[in-house]
Amino acid sequence: MASVRKRQSSKAVSQPGSESGRAREVLTETSRPPSWLRPLRLRHPAYRRMRKALIQEIAPRDPIEWILAEEYVFSQYQVMLFGGWQPALLQFSVAQGLRRAVKERLRAGNKDGEQELEWKAARVERDMRPYIDPTALQAETFLARRTDLDSVHRRQVSAQIRRDAALRQIDQRRSRKEEQMAQTSRRLVAKSKNGGS
Repeated sequence: MASVRKRQSSKAVSQPGSESGRAREVLTETSRPPSWLRPLRLRHPAYRRMRKALIQEIAPRDPIEWILAEEYVFSQYQVMLFGGWQPALLQFSVAQGLRRAVKERLRAGNKDGEQELEWKAARVERDMRPYIDPTALQAETFLARRTDLDSVHRRQVSAQIRRDAALRQIDQRRSRKEEQMAQTSRRLVAKSKNGGS
C-alpha cells in the first residue's frame, strides 16, 4: 500500500493561539470518526483486523478523510475478496473443463451432433483424463467459466481504482493543507521581520 504522506514543515513558525498554530493542529491531530459515519459491519475477522490496521496507518484527521479512509478499506477488502473468487471458480469448474477437452478430441473427424458428443464425452471422460494435456485442461476450464471470471476481474479492477483514488485524494488534501500552513508561516515570518526593522 502506498503510504499517506504525513509531512510537517520543520521551519514553520507557530505560537499558541496563532493561525499557524491552529493550522499545525489540523495537520497533526488524528480525529475520531464522526458519529453519523457508520463503518461497514462485516463480521469477518480478517476484515476487522485489516480495517484496524489500515485506519491506524491512514490516521484520518477530519470527516472527509474518514469517508475516504472507509472507502479505501472497503475497496481493499473487495480486491482481496474478488481475488479469492477467481481460483475458487476454477477449482470447482475442472469437471466442465474436462468435458470440453474430451469433446474437442471426440469432435475431430466426428460428424455427430452436439448432443451425441455430450453423451459420448460423459461415458469416456474419466478414462480419457490421463491423456488430456494439463495445459489444455486448464485452458478449457478457464473457457468454461470465462464469462464469470471476466466479470469478477472487472469488479476487482474497479475496486482497485476506487481504492487508489481514495488514498490519492487523502494525500492531495493533506498536501494542500500543508501548503496553506507553509504560506501562513511565511507571512508571519515576513510580518515579524518587517515589524522589527
